[in-house]
Amino acid sequence: LLDLPDSTLAAVGGSGLGQAMSDAVAPVLEGVGGLGGLVGQGNDVSQLVSPLGDPDDWGSLFGDQTVLAVGGGRGDEPAVGVRVVGGQSTVDAVLALVADAKGDVSAEPTSDGVVVADDAAWAQAVASGGGFGDSQRFREAVPEADQASVVGFADLEAAARLGADVAF
Repeated sequence: LLDLPDSTLAAVGGSGLGQAMSDAVAPVLEGVGGLGGLVGQGNDVSQLVSPLGDPDDWGSLFGDQTVLAVGGGRGDEPAVGVRVVGGQSTVDAVLALVADAKGDVSAEPTSDGVVVADDAAWAQAVASGGGFGDSQRFREAVPEADQASVVGFADLEAAARLGADVAF
């Protein structure tokens, strides 16, 4: 989150989301899997719940760190991007999801993961990074961000300048 572009309007990010998702999904899928007899022999009920039926796949999708960033954009409409930090399994899981997505979604690989955004320029900006965490507006709002496991920030003044139609 600290390395986002300077033009970031809002962001929320954290560490350990991948493991937390794996831990949360495992008991749910185990319980759902037990319903297989109700649906019919040989059916994998977890696939009815999600194409990411394996809890490890959920962990891969969210990686070691996940950041949602709003900024950049087209005119007065900000773009939305997600940066996921993780190994090759994370990159593969995110790119597979993007490949299956309908609509305009851009993916930009990074040295430590991948960025997905609804705008190619914003995807590239988030992947390239910047000094968002060093900006005065961010440091004043979140003075100990580098020590937190979850951080959120919204520049309401900048959003207001974009117009009343922008909502986070």
